[in-house]
Amino acid sequence: MEQRAVVNYQDISGNDISLTPGIIKKYLVNGDATKVTDQELVMFMELCKHRKLNPFIREAYLIKYGNQAASMVVGKDVLLKRAQKDATFAGMEAGTIVLAKDGTVQYRNGSFFLPNEQLVGGWAKVYVKGYTVPISAEVNFDEYVGRKANGEINGQWAKMPGTMIRKVALSQALREAFPETLSQMYDSSEMNAGELPEEPIQATAEVVEPAEEKYVCSECGNEIQPYGNKSAAEVATYTAKKYGKPLCSECATKAAESAKKPSLYEQLA
Repeated sequence: MEQRAVVNYQDISGNDISLTPGIIKKYLVNGDATKVTDQELVMFMELCKHRKLNPFIREAYLIKYGNQAASMVVGKDVLLKRAQKDATFAGMEAGTIVLAKDGTVQYRNGSFFLPNEQLVGGWAKVYVKGYTVPISAEVNFDEYVGRKANGEINGQWAKMPGTMIRKVALSQALREAFPETLSQMYDSSEMNAGELPEEPIQATAEVVEPAEEKYVCSECGNEIQPYGNKSAAEVATYTAKKYGKPLCSECATKAAESAKKPSLYEQLA
């Protein structure tokens, strides 16, 4: 993929963002940047542009390890912040599903549970103006708990499992409540992304030179080259006006000879 290909857009706050494959690989990949495919780079750039995400302030992450497919997740609280900007957002509730010591299944607000209780899932409700019932989600802990390659529970899930499963449930409910603004955006808790850096990125600006336009001779099909002190563009423009179509120097000379006109060099001198 052309490393200087550039995607320009504005994030949701109106800041100008420019992304290139080179910038993404250098600054924005968590994991092995050398393994990221062209398709994954394009998908990440389009996700950021379409959803107006600013990856430099950690609103989006591209995660790549080995030959596994890359994961693309949004930053901390991005889904909730976007939902709160919607005029129809009317609040939310979220918590854990716990198997208590007495054998009852309890739905609790927040992420609290006791050491002798079993955390079995998370739940969330999102209230939308105009809806008669809230959008709700319930998720199973075992389906989402993040694990290392050896099967051990990874850092975030080991340290705060209640918070993580609550985030999964809330993310699903928010996405279902506001699909037009939140679809295709997944929280790191849903994708087993592990711990991600949160500090903003100071990226060095890249100067992206526009690709030089190529001009093709209408007679022979070859690319028109500069001639004398004239650029390819000037040659193409001149011959198009003179002979009704852009010509290379050789074809223009032949056309001049057939018309008994001065050579191209003499004409352009």
